[in-house]
Amino acid sequence: MLGNFMKEIIEIKRKEFEVVEKLGDRSFKVERKGNSYFLKKFEGDKAGFEAIVKNQEILRNSGITTPKVYMWDKNSMIFVTDFIEGETCFETLTKNDLDEPTLEALFSMFWYSKKAKVGIDLDPINFKYSSGRLYYLPFKKTNFDPKRDFFTKDLPNWFFTREFVKLAHSRVVDVDEKRLLSDFEMNKIMTLIAIKYYK
Repeated sequence: MLGNFMKEIIEIKRKEFEVVEKLGDRSFKVERKGNSYFLKKFEGDKAGFEAIVKNQEILRNSGITTPKVYMWDKNSMIFVTDFIEGETCFETLTKNDLDEPTLEALFSMFWYSKKAKVGIDLDPINFKYSSGRLYYLPFKKTNFDPKRDFFTKDLPNWFFTREFVKLAHSRVVDVDEKRLLSDFEMNKIMTLIAIKYYK
């Protein structure tokens, strides 16, 4: 006989959030009044909490699209944003090529990062494309490196290249290597996209 299922509730500043799914060690998908949110607990990690609060403002002011911040609480050290539905760009690319609007948004994201001199982690696992916008999910900021070559270090991981296959295998994710094109064909595709969207 099944016992009563108790829904987990997280309360912040008298607002109640119902836990829908545990996403990580301290992160959850939660709901409130029919809306979905991403909630992260930083209990015991004051530095991490202060960093994400600071970074969200820097990223927003730089023009980099991140999930909308719903609220945070410095006492409980909880941070809440809109939940972006769907697969990460990494998950999509393991099965299908990314579409052109996603790649166009990537180039815009890189342009804003470069212009504001705000470094972000351009690994496709950190992004979701939803409702015509590319969202940078982790709110992590790094020192901007003007010498880093976006076209050789980052862009190849957004196409089904040998570099992407290597990245997938490092995460113990199987992919169909029959999808691989020759290096010449893939470089041609990436070059045409770069010419079209690089600012």
